[in-house]
Amino acid sequence: MRAAWEAGSDLPLPRRLLAALNAGDAAGGDRRGRQSAALLCAGPGRGYGGLTDDWVNLRADDHADPCRELARLLDVHDLLFTRPETTRPLTDEELAWLRALLITQGHATALPGGPWDADTEAAAWALFGTENLEERWVGGGQVDPVALAYLRAQYPAPIR
Repeated sequence: MRAAWEAGSDLPLPRRLLAALNAGDAAGGDRRGRQSAALLCAGPGRGYGGLTDDWVNLRADDHADPCRELARLLDVHDLLFTRPETTRPLTDEELAWLRALLITQGHATALPGGPWDADTEAAAWALFGTENLEERWVGGGQVDPVALAYLRAQYPAPIR
């Protein structure tokens, strides 16, 4: 566990703790067997929207592979509660795809072509809220690549 902890010095604290926990599990874990795993990290303003100090508070109870389940939960947590590390403008193709998705999902009845506009902004914000991606919202025709990849995976079929 110590070696995993030291090797993960470039990782965010929750990932570093998970690496150490996984190393302990791989080395034999608790002699009572596998059943649960937990991860708790706190820091001033690190919680949702900067409103709480609870950064990560996850548990996997009564699970056949609790460390793997905890890793899955941390992936979901990172998607929903982590803010963008980078942003970039939407390409024309991505904007067309997004507008079609917004209409198909009922966030708008019609949207204009061309550059980003206020109607697209409002509809996209509604989609991000529906998908619980508010922390990853950028707006203004910019996008968080992580949020875009998630939406593309959720809605992979070409939308007409």
